[in-house]
Amino acid sequence: MNQHEKPIILIISSYPPRECGIATYAQDLVRAMRTKFNNTFEFKICALETSSDKHQYENDVVYILDTESSDSYLSLAEEINRNENIKLINIQHEFGLFHKHENEFIQLLTSIHAPILITYHTVIPAPNEYRRNLVRSISENCCGVTVMTQNASEILVNDYGMVKRNISIIPHGTHLIEYSDKNQLKIKHGYENKEVLSTFGLISSGKSIETTLNVLKSLVK
Repeated sequence: MNQHEKPIILIISSYPPRECGIATYAQDLVRAMRTKFNNTFEFKICALETSSDKHQYENDVVYILDTESSDSYLSLAEEINRNENIKLINIQHEFGLFHKHENEFIQLLTSIHAPILITYHTVIPAPNEYRRNLVRSISENCCGVTVMTQNASEILVNDYGMVKRNISIIPHGTHLIEYSDKNQLKIKHGYENKEVLSTFGLISSGKSIETTLNVLKSLVK
């Protein structure tokens, strides 16, 4: 590395203009780190795409990973390893982002030379054996694990058998809003005397919201 070049932290994540809650989170994360560490590090992005979901990015995005292409994982690892300025990699992980390509994702982790820190956006309790082994395999190929709640950390320790000292908790950072009386909100929006279910984040085909709606038909009398 040239003595005048700053070391690079590479963020692997979905990224705007892709409409994805994790993409927005990653963008906010990069902005926050630049505010604090801009004189020390450069921050670059590897954007996650699919064959049907491609975008035009700003200059911050220096790599693309087509998560549906098996060849793309190894190609990305080779590109990263050729850049000696990359000193740390942070992966924003959600199971749906790498669905059906979990083995290739682990191969990516094992092929990259730089240390990897992974951020789990979803930690599923009471996992089956496959998911437990998958999460353990991912975590063991990273130098550290980050989650956003104490509960998520406890699930990783109790349900996945992970070592607590390897897990860091960094709260999501969602801004608190003033609490409003839910009954008054129901009246305001025309849902008085009704049960209301809600979700947060952007709605997409990978969240199986239609599954919940179908099940509700059998629950609502």
